[in-house]
Amino acid sequence: MALLINDWQTRSQTLAQKCCYLFEKKLLSDCEFHVENEKIQCHKLILTMSSPVFQAMFFNGYSEESAPIIITDIKSDIFLQMIHFIYEMPIYIQSYINACDLYYAAKKYLLTFLEKDCINYLLDHLNHSNALYLYEFSKFHDEIKLRKQCILEIQLHTTEVLRSVHASNMSEDTISSILDLHTLNVPSELTLFKMVEEWILSTIDMKDLSSTQWKGKFYGILKKIRFLSLTTNEFAESILPTKLLTDKEKLDILLRIVKVSETPMGNGLCELRQKRRPVNIKSTKDVSEVRCDGSEWLTSLFNVSSPMDLIGIEIKMQIREEGGQYVENIMVKVAEAQSKFHFAEGNIYGPVHYNSKAQILFNTVAKLKPGKDYALHVFLCKPGMYPIGRHNKSISENNDSELIDFISHSSWQGAHPFNTTILSSIIYTDPGEEEDEDSKSQLLMKSN
Repeated sequence: MALLINDWQTRSQTLAQKCCYLFEKKLLSDCEFHVENEKIQCHKLILTMSSPVFQAMFFNGYSEESAPIIITDIKSDIFLQMIHFIYEMPIYIQSYINACDLYYAAKKYLLTFLEKDCINYLLDHLNHSNALYLYEFSKFHDEIKLRKQCILEIQLHTTEVLRSVHASNMSEDTISSILDLHTLNVPSELTLFKMVEEWILSTIDMKDLSSTQWKGKFYGILKKIRFLSLTTNEFAESILPTKLLTDKEKLDILLRIVKVSETPMGNGLCELRQKRRPVNIKSTKDVSEVRCDGSEWLTSLFNVSSPMDLIGIEIKMQIREEGGQYVENIMVKVAEAQSKFHFAEGNIYGPVHYNSKAQILFNTVAKLKPGKDYALHVFLCKPGMYPIGRHNKSISENNDSELIDFISHSSWQGAHPFNTTILSSIIYTDPGEEEDEDSKSQLLMKSN
């Protein structure tokens, strides 16, 4: 029997290749989507195998048999990216906006693996310029891991974040959440006040609010500014000329700046005098090129010279000359040195880049105190080659007194040279006097 002239079935080795050919050549298609000005022809069976939403659409009577399906809430290029993913064709996410739009499409059609790809892209490309945008995105979609990383980025680079293009479009809830944080890297509370002032004034102009209306609407934000932590020069420079406070409120603030008074101001403004605490990432490694095979357990013993809130650690990922991605699996636990029970833990599980670094945040802040020895256990669950090195014996704050003193580093069954470790940096802050027991996990607040 003679072969067909265009015998495409025999020229494609895998089912995925055959499906791609059908899509690209528009062969045997039995459904059509109209998205903006595009007409996209697909195959019901292939879409149904990937999404229960498409199954309901095609086989549970939710659409007419031959009518085109009109898509109004997704852009044509985003919808086409999603279809390419379903047909196992290569897709290339080009920006964080693209990833957010594609995530929305994936979530709408219950494409969970595409959702994860989009979130992993956003985690890889999170920085101070998009942290506010992605914080609101992650909060809206309840993406906890992304939200935690956004909070950390905001805390580490607060000044740069507040200068980003998204600062003027922040929601009131986002501003309130930032001001609730005890740990922010700002030179002064004045940075936060100027941000709030600019945002309120622009919102008043945009919504044409009267002084009475804005006072009732936004005074809750203003009450979170720590005016009493300002200097008299800062007060004269920016608080005295502001239109957001009455003369009585300004006088109450100034009197308490120049002379400490235990009498509450009585106007609802913040009474805290403490400055915001900085979040620090300190390098722990004096790098030397030693490598270890994966599937390993490494322990670092250390103590601290003053109270510290340990938030997380930073670790270098596996080494591979040609680069690329792989699925990482690392667990980290913090405990007292002689205890079998840990009091803080964190992990990373998912796609990462070779030759990169990753931050692992703990599920709760580890409250460390002088006079105790602590153990930090790192479990490498993915076989591969990791860069490890010898630590400086101690970490100092501003080249002054020793902050952390490493006692030893060891590996399970002594598989690696003594005092070598995979730790790259620690993420910590100083404990605040104003915090109570309910706010000890401040970094993670509003993330759960």
